[in-house]
Amino acid sequence: MAYVTPDELAVWMGLGEQMPTAQVPRAELLLGVAQGLVDDELGQNLEVATQTTVLRGTGTCELVLPRWPVLAVASVQVEGDTTPLVDGTDFTWEPSGVLTRRCGVWPCGKRVTVDSTAGHNPVPKSVVGVVCDLVAGKWDNAKGGKKSERIGDYQVAWDRVQMSLSTADKKSLSRYTANR
Repeated sequence: MAYVTPDELAVWMGLGEQMPTAQVPRAELLLGVAQGLVDDELGQNLEVATQTTVLRGTGTCELVLPRWPVLAVASVQVEGDTTPLVDGTDFTWEPSGVLTRRCGVWPCGKRVTVDSTAGHNPVPKSVVGVVCDLVAGKWDNAKGGKKSERIGDYQVAWDRVQMSLSTADKKSLSRYTANR
């Protein structure tokens, strides 16, 4: 699923409540590119998703899941153990992604497999705004504008605006960066 629908983009750009049908494929493509730029910057997709993560034990009582906020932890299995760990008895978890072993430590170097659900529902409005701004900036400038023109021996140069995150965008997004 996308952070922004074509119809939401149409409202953002003042085109009405619905994206014209002929423009929907273009809107979906540009929205996908913009969302990809945001996800690359954050190191994670922000939509709610269930995933299996394999971490290495640290020899400490804490492990950190890369995706957050964590909404649920379905199972935790330590390499070599036949019995899955029990939430609340063997470990606890926090929305920040921290898994804490209650009695003991996560065995150093052993794989710890975690099935968890993480993400935002809905995607934060500040992120939606960045995605919409990226697409709106590219919408009317897909080919770029004329940068220069010379008449004698005719020459023209076009200025293509590349879709990219500004320093302000990166600062706004930084609060949603994956745990690393």
